[in-house]
Amino acid sequence: MIESLDLTQPATADQVLGMQHAAYRMQADLIGFDGIPLLHETLEQLIAEPLDWRGIRDGGRVVAAIAIVGAGGRCDVDRLMVDPQHQRRGYGRHDHLKASFDRDVAGYETARPGYPDELFDMLVQSCALGPRCRVLEIGPGPGQATMELLGRGASVVAVEPGADMVARLRERVTGRPCQVIQADFEDATVTGSFDLAVAATSFHWVDPAVGISRLAALVAPAGWLALWWNVFRDVGPNDAAFAERLRPISQRFETAERMDSIIYAQDEPQRRAEIEAGGHFAVERIETFEWPMRHDGASLRGLFASFSDWSTLPEPDRSMALDDIAAIVDDHFGGVIDRRYITVLYIARRR
Repeated sequence: MIESLDLTQPATADQVLGMQHAAYRMQADLIGFDGIPLLHETLEQLIAEPLDWRGIRDGGRVVAAIAIVGAGGRCDVDRLMVDPQHQRRGYGRHDHLKASFDRDVAGYETARPGYPDELFDMLVQSCALGPRCRVLEIGPGPGQATMELLGRGASVVAVEPGADMVARLRERVTGRPCQVIQADFEDATVTGSFDLAVAATSFHWVDPAVGISRLAALVAPAGWLALWWNVFRDVGPNDAAFAERLRPISQRFETAERMDSIIYAQDEPQRRAEIEAGGHFAVERIETFEWPMRHDGASLRGLFASFSDWSTLPEPDRSMALDDIAAIVDDHFGGVIDRRYITVLYIARRR
Protein backbone atom coordinates (compact mmCIF):
# COMPACT_ATOMS: atom_id res chain seq x y z
CA MET A 1 0.00 0.00 0.00
CA ILE A 2 1.27 3.47 -0.87
CA GLU A 3 1.49 5.80 2.14
CA SER A 4 2.66 9.31 2.90
CA LEU A 5 6.27 9.46 4.14
CA ASP A 6 7.25 11.97 6.81
CA LEU A 7 10.94 12.74 6.39
CA THR A 8 10.99 14.70 9.64
CA GLN A 9 10.95 11.26 11.27
CA PRO A 10 14.66 10.27 11.50
CA ALA A 11 14.11 6.55 10.85
CA THR A 12 12.06 7.22 7.72
CA ALA A 13 14.53 9.80 6.40
CA ASP A 14 17.46 7.43 6.98
CA GLN A 15 15.68 4.64 5.10
CA VAL A 16 14.81 6.87 2.15
CA LEU A 17 18.35 8.25 1.90
CA GLY A 18 19.90 4.79 2.14
CA MET A 19 17.58 3.50 -0.58
CA GLN A 20 18.32 6.53 -2.75
CA HIS A 21 22.07 6.02 -2.47
CA ALA A 22 21.75 2.29 -3.23
CA ALA A 23 19.50 2.86 -6.24
CA TYR A 24 21.68 5.55 -7.77
CA ARG A 25 24.86 3.61 -7.01
CA MET A 26 23.49 0.82 -9.17
CA GLN A 27 22.69 3.31 -11.91
CA ALA A 28 26.16 4.89 -11.63
CA ASP A 29 27.81 1.49 -11.95
CA LEU A 30 25.61 0.71 -14.93
CA ILE A 31 26.60 3.82 -16.89
CA GLY A 32 30.13 4.16 -15.51
CA PHE A 33 29.57 7.67 -14.13
CA ASP A 34 29.91 8.56 -10.45
CA GLY A 35 28.73 12.17 -10.66
CA ILE A 36 24.97 11.68 -10.28
CA PRO A 37 23.98 14.39 -7.74
CA LEU A 38 21.41 12.26 -5.89
CA LEU A 39 24.11 9.68 -5.23
CA HIS A 40 25.91 12.18 -3.01
CA GLU A 41 22.98 14.01 -1.42
CA THR A 42 23.24 14.35 2.36
CA LEU A 43 20.49 13.74 4.89
CA GLU A 44 20.22 17.48 5.54
CA GLN A 45 19.87 18.22 1.82
CA LEU A 46 17.26 15.50 1.40
CA ILE A 47 15.09 16.80 4.25
CA ALA A 48 15.42 20.40 3.05
CA GLU A 49 13.93 19.64 -0.39
CA PRO A 50 10.28 20.88 -0.57
CA LEU A 51 8.94 17.54 -1.78
CA ASP A 52 5.85 15.49 -1.06
CA TRP A 53 7.03 11.93 -0.39
CA ARG A 54 4.97 8.75 -0.87
CA GLY A 55 6.25 5.22 -0.46
CA ILE A 56 5.76 1.51 0.00
CA ARG A 57 6.98 -0.42 3.03
CA ASP A 58 7.91 -4.08 3.28
CA GLY A 59 8.32 -5.40 6.81
CA GLY A 60 8.15 -1.84 8.10
CA ARG A 61 11.02 -0.66 5.91
CA VAL A 62 10.66 1.74 2.96
CA VAL A 63 11.44 -0.20 -0.24
CA ALA A 64 10.08 2.20 -2.89
CA ALA A 65 9.43 5.92 -2.90
CA ILE A 66 8.31 8.74 -5.14
CA ALA A 67 8.84 12.45 -4.51
CA ILE A 68 6.47 14.88 -6.19
CA VAL A 69 6.09 18.63 -6.57
CA GLY A 70 2.70 20.26 -6.94
CA ALA A 71 -0.80 19.49 -5.83
CA GLY A 72 -4.23 18.75 -7.19
CA GLY A 73 -4.90 16.62 -10.24
CA ARG A 74 -1.42 16.92 -11.73
CA CYS A 75 2.09 17.13 -10.38
CA ASP A 76 5.73 16.70 -11.39
CA VAL A 77 7.74 13.65 -10.36
CA ASP A 78 11.02 14.83 -8.88
CA ARG A 79 12.44 11.36 -8.22
CA LEU A 80 11.33 7.74 -8.27
CA MET A 81 13.39 4.99 -6.67
CA VAL A 82 13.21 1.34 -5.69
CA ASP A 83 15.49 -0.54 -3.30
CA PRO A 84 17.74 -2.69 -5.54
CA GLN A 85 16.89 -5.70 -3.36
CA HIS A 86 13.19 -5.23 -4.10
CA GLN A 87 13.25 -4.70 -7.85
CA ARG A 88 11.13 -6.62 -10.37
CA ARG A 89 8.08 -6.46 -8.09
CA GLY A 90 6.32 -3.70 -10.03
CA TYR A 91 6.99 -0.91 -7.50
CA GLY A 92 8.54 1.48 -10.00
CA ARG A 93 6.70 0.66 -13.21
CA HIS A 94 4.69 3.25 -15.13
CA ASP A 95 1.98 0.62 -15.69
CA HIS A 96 -0.78 3.19 -16.24
CA LEU A 97 1.19 4.61 -19.18
CA LYS A 98 2.30 1.30 -20.64
CA ALA A 99 -1.23 -0.09 -20.40
CA SER A 100 -2.65 2.91 -22.24
CA PHE A 101 -1.71 1.45 -25.63
CA ASP A 102 -4.05 -1.49 -25.10
CA ARG A 103 -7.13 0.72 -24.72
CA ASP A 104 -7.50 1.53 -28.42
CA VAL A 105 -5.67 -1.02 -30.53
CA ALA A 106 -7.47 -0.09 -33.73
CA GLY A 107 -6.69 3.60 -33.26
CA TYR A 108 -3.05 2.85 -32.50
CA GLU A 109 -2.70 0.59 -35.54
CA THR A 110 -4.28 3.20 -37.81
CA ALA A 111 -2.38 6.20 -36.44
CA ARG A 112 1.11 4.86 -35.85
CA PRO A 113 3.22 4.56 -39.00
CA GLY A 114 5.55 1.68 -39.69
CA TYR A 115 9.30 1.89 -40.23
CA PRO A 116 11.49 2.72 -43.23
CA ASP A 117 12.26 -0.07 -45.68
CA GLU A 118 15.92 0.98 -45.47
CA LEU A 119 15.98 -0.06 -41.82
CA PHE A 120 14.91 -3.63 -42.60
CA ASP A 121 17.29 -3.73 -45.55
CA MET A 122 20.07 -2.86 -43.10
CA LEU A 123 18.99 -5.68 -40.80
CA VAL A 124 19.17 -8.05 -43.76
CA GLN A 125 22.65 -6.85 -44.68
CA SER A 126 24.11 -6.50 -41.19
CA CYS A 127 22.19 -8.87 -38.90
CA ALA A 128 21.37 -11.86 -41.12
CA LEU A 129 17.64 -11.13 -41.14
CA GLY A 130 16.06 -13.48 -43.65
CA PRO A 131 14.98 -17.10 -44.10
CA ARG A 132 16.01 -19.41 -41.22
CA CYS A 133 16.65 -16.38 -38.99
CA ARG A 134 15.00 -16.81 -35.59
CA VAL A 135 13.91 -13.43 -34.22
CA LEU A 136 12.80 -12.43 -30.73
CA GLU A 137 10.65 -9.29 -30.78
CA ILE A 138 9.94 -7.26 -27.63
CA GLY A 139 6.78 -5.16 -27.48
CA PRO A 140 5.42 -5.69 -31.00
CA GLY A 141 2.07 -3.99 -30.40
CA PRO A 142 -0.25 -4.77 -33.33
CA GLY A 143 2.71 -5.82 -35.47
CA GLN A 144 4.03 -2.93 -37.58
CA ALA A 145 7.55 -4.36 -37.41
CA THR A 146 6.47 -7.99 -37.00
CA MET A 147 4.92 -8.18 -40.44
CA GLU A 148 8.08 -6.78 -42.02
CA LEU A 149 10.25 -9.35 -40.22
CA LEU A 150 7.98 -12.17 -41.36
CA GLY A 151 7.91 -10.75 -44.88
CA ARG A 152 11.68 -11.17 -45.06
CA GLY A 153 11.43 -14.85 -44.21
CA ALA A 154 12.20 -14.84 -40.48
CA SER A 155 10.40 -16.81 -37.80
CA VAL A 156 9.37 -14.65 -34.85
CA VAL A 157 8.65 -15.07 -31.15
CA ALA A 158 6.88 -11.87 -30.07
CA VAL A 159 6.45 -10.88 -26.41
CA GLU A 160 3.67 -8.34 -25.81
CA PRO A 161 2.03 -7.40 -22.47
CA GLY A 162 -1.28 -6.01 -23.76
CA ALA A 163 -4.11 -8.54 -24.05
CA ASP A 164 -5.91 -6.72 -26.87
CA MET A 165 -2.65 -6.08 -28.70
CA VAL A 166 -1.89 -9.80 -28.44
CA ALA A 167 -5.31 -10.70 -29.83
CA ARG A 168 -4.84 -8.38 -32.80
CA LEU A 169 -1.32 -9.57 -33.53
CA ARG A 170 -2.34 -13.22 -33.37
CA GLU A 171 -5.10 -12.42 -35.85
CA ARG A 172 -2.62 -10.79 -38.23
CA VAL A 173 -0.01 -13.57 -38.09
CA THR A 174 -2.39 -16.50 -38.47
CA GLY A 175 -0.65 -19.15 -40.57
CA ARG A 176 2.73 -17.43 -40.32
CA PRO A 177 5.78 -18.66 -38.35
CA CYS A 178 5.09 -16.41 -35.38
CA GLN A 179 4.47 -17.27 -31.73
CA VAL A 180 2.91 -14.50 -29.63
CA ILE A 181 3.44 -14.56 -25.86
CA GLN A 182 1.42 -12.31 -23.57
CA ALA A 183 3.75 -11.07 -20.81
CA ASP A 184 6.09 -8.30 -19.77
CA PHE A 185 9.47 -9.18 -21.24
CA GLU A 186 11.08 -9.10 -17.79
CA ASP A 187 8.73 -11.89 -16.66
CA ALA A 188 8.10 -13.81 -19.90
CA THR A 189 8.89 -17.50 -20.25
CA VAL A 190 10.96 -17.61 -23.42
CA THR A 191 13.26 -20.44 -24.42
CA GLY A 192 15.66 -21.07 -27.24
CA SER A 193 18.56 -19.35 -28.90
CA PHE A 194 17.81 -16.41 -31.19
CA ASP A 195 19.86 -15.07 -34.07
CA LEU A 196 18.41 -11.58 -33.68
CA ALA A 197 16.46 -9.75 -30.97
CA VAL A 198 14.59 -6.55 -31.85
CA ALA A 199 12.42 -3.91 -30.21
CA ALA A 200 10.63 -1.31 -32.32
CA THR A 201 9.75 1.84 -30.33
CA SER A 202 9.23 -0.28 -27.22
CA PHE A 203 12.44 -0.98 -25.29
CA HIS A 204 12.03 2.17 -23.18
CA TRP A 205 9.23 0.29 -21.38
CA VAL A 206 11.70 -2.43 -20.32
CA ASP A 207 13.96 -2.14 -17.27
CA PRO A 208 17.29 -2.08 -19.15
CA ALA A 209 19.26 -3.68 -16.33
CA VAL A 210 16.91 -6.67 -16.43
CA GLY A 211 16.20 -6.62 -20.15
CA ILE A 212 19.80 -6.64 -21.37
CA SER A 213 20.70 -9.43 -18.95
CA ARG A 214 17.76 -11.52 -20.21
CA LEU A 215 18.70 -10.85 -23.82
CA ALA A 216 22.25 -11.96 -23.12
CA ALA A 217 20.86 -15.36 -22.15
CA LEU A 218 18.59 -15.59 -25.22
CA VAL A 219 20.68 -14.23 -28.09
CA ALA A 220 23.16 -16.71 -29.55
CA PRO A 221 26.90 -15.97 -29.36
CA ALA A 222 27.76 -13.58 -32.20
CA GLY A 223 24.02 -12.94 -32.63
CA TRP A 224 22.50 -9.49 -32.95
CA LEU A 225 20.42 -6.98 -31.03
CA ALA A 226 18.61 -4.18 -32.87
CA LEU A 227 16.70 -1.49 -30.99
CA TRP A 228 15.01 1.36 -32.81
CA TRP A 229 12.55 4.16 -32.19
CA ASN A 230 10.41 6.41 -34.35
CA VAL A 231 10.91 10.00 -33.17
CA PHE A 232 7.84 12.13 -33.83
CA ARG A 233 9.49 15.51 -33.45
CA ASP A 234 9.34 17.21 -36.82
CA VAL A 235 12.74 17.84 -38.43
CA GLY A 236 11.30 19.40 -41.58
CA PRO A 237 10.54 22.96 -42.70
CA ASN A 238 7.17 23.08 -40.91
CA ASP A 239 8.73 22.26 -37.54
CA ALA A 240 9.05 25.77 -36.11
CA ALA A 241 5.59 26.93 -37.17
CA PHE A 242 3.88 23.80 -35.86
CA ALA A 243 5.87 23.78 -32.60
CA GLU A 244 4.96 27.42 -31.97
CA ARG A 245 1.27 26.54 -32.10
CA LEU A 246 1.63 23.26 -30.22
CA ARG A 247 3.52 24.72 -27.26
CA PRO A 248 0.60 26.60 -25.63
CA ILE A 249 -1.52 23.45 -25.87
CA SER A 250 1.24 21.38 -24.27
CA GLN A 251 1.68 23.94 -21.52
CA ARG A 252 -2.03 24.18 -20.85
CA PHE A 253 -2.43 20.42 -20.54
CA GLU A 254 1.02 19.90 -19.00
CA THR A 255 2.48 17.62 -21.67
CA ALA A 256 5.33 20.01 -22.53
CA GLU A 257 7.97 17.56 -21.31
CA ARG A 258 7.78 15.75 -24.66
CA MET A 259 8.76 18.98 -26.41
CA ASP A 260 11.47 20.13 -24.02
CA SER A 261 13.27 16.95 -22.97
CA ILE A 262 16.17 15.21 -24.65
CA ILE A 263 14.66 12.65 -27.01
CA TYR A 264 15.18 9.19 -25.49
CA ALA A 265 16.29 7.58 -28.74
CA GLN A 266 18.75 10.37 -29.50
CA ASP A 267 20.53 10.18 -26.14
CA GLU A 268 23.27 8.04 -27.69
CA PRO A 269 25.69 7.92 -24.71
CA GLN A 270 22.95 6.71 -22.36
CA ARG A 271 21.51 4.16 -24.79
CA ARG A 272 24.98 2.83 -25.60
CA ALA A 273 25.82 2.54 -21.89
CA GLU A 274 22.63 0.58 -21.22
CA ILE A 275 23.12 -1.77 -24.16
CA GLU A 276 26.76 -2.45 -23.31
CA ALA A 277 26.24 -2.77 -19.53
CA GLY A 278 27.58 -6.07 -18.26
CA GLY A 279 29.77 -6.59 -21.31
CA HIS A 280 27.24 -8.81 -23.11
CA PHE A 281 26.76 -6.67 -26.22
CA ALA A 282 28.88 -4.22 -28.18
CA VAL A 283 27.19 -1.45 -30.17
CA GLU A 284 28.53 -1.61 -33.73
CA ARG A 285 26.52 1.09 -35.45
CA ILE A 286 23.93 3.78 -34.85
CA GLU A 287 21.93 4.90 -37.87
CA THR A 288 19.28 7.57 -38.42
CA PHE A 289 16.65 7.42 -41.15
CA GLU A 290 14.59 10.45 -42.14
CA TRP A 291 11.18 9.98 -43.75
CA PRO A 292 8.15 12.12 -44.70
CA MET A 293 4.56 11.88 -43.53
CA ARG A 294 1.50 13.89 -44.52
CA HIS A 295 -1.25 14.57 -41.97
CA ASP A 296 -4.69 16.00 -42.11
CA GLY A 297 -6.24 17.17 -38.86
CA ALA A 298 -7.80 13.79 -38.09
CA SER A 299 -4.64 11.75 -38.66
CA LEU A 300 -2.48 14.08 -36.58
CA ARG A 301 -5.09 13.95 -33.83
CA GLY A 302 -4.93 10.16 -34.00
CA LEU A 303 -1.15 10.16 -33.81
CA PHE A 304 -1.12 12.29 -30.67
CA ALA A 305 -3.90 10.13 -29.23
CA SER A 306 -1.47 7.19 -29.46
CA PHE A 307 1.12 8.94 -27.24
CA SER A 308 0.83 7.81 -23.62
CA ASP A 309 1.18 11.28 -22.11
CA TRP A 310 -1.71 12.60 -24.20
CA SER A 311 -3.95 9.51 -24.16
CA THR A 312 -3.88 9.30 -20.35
CA LEU A 313 -5.10 12.86 -19.80
CA PRO A 314 -8.38 12.82 -17.89
CA GLU A 315 -11.53 13.68 -19.80
CA PRO A 316 -12.61 16.20 -20.94
CA ASP A 317 -8.99 17.45 -21.12
CA ARG A 318 -7.93 14.62 -23.42
CA SER A 319 -10.58 15.35 -26.07
CA MET A 320 -10.06 19.10 -25.80
CA ALA A 321 -6.29 18.82 -26.23
CA LEU A 322 -6.56 16.46 -29.22
CA ASP A 323 -9.20 18.65 -30.85
CA ASP A 324 -6.89 21.65 -30.47
CA ILE A 325 -4.11 19.72 -32.24
CA ALA A 326 -6.39 18.88 -35.14
CA ALA A 327 -7.39 22.54 -35.31
CA ILE A 328 -3.76 23.56 -35.83
CA VAL A 329 -3.73 21.67 -39.13
CA ASP A 330 -7.12 22.90 -40.23
CA ASP A 331 -6.69 26.54 -39.19
CA HIS A 332 -3.03 27.22 -39.97
CA PHE A 333 -1.92 24.72 -42.63
CA GLY A 334 -4.91 24.58 -44.94
CA GLY A 335 -6.06 21.17 -43.75
CA VAL A 336 -2.82 19.30 -44.58
CA ILE A 337 0.64 19.45 -43.04
CA ASP A 338 3.79 17.76 -44.34
CA ARG A 339 6.14 16.71 -41.57
CA ARG A 340 9.45 14.87 -41.48
CA TYR A 341 10.24 12.35 -38.78
CA ILE A 342 13.28 10.21 -38.02
CA THR A 343 13.95 6.65 -36.90
CA VAL A 344 17.03 5.96 -34.78
CA LEU A 345 18.51 2.44 -34.94
CA TYR A 346 21.06 0.86 -32.60
CA ILE A 347 22.74 -2.38 -33.75
CA ALA A 348 24.79 -4.40 -31.28
CA ARG A 349 26.64 -7.72 -31.50
CA ARG A 350 26.47 -10.40 -28.82
CA ARG A 351 29.98 -10.87 -27.46
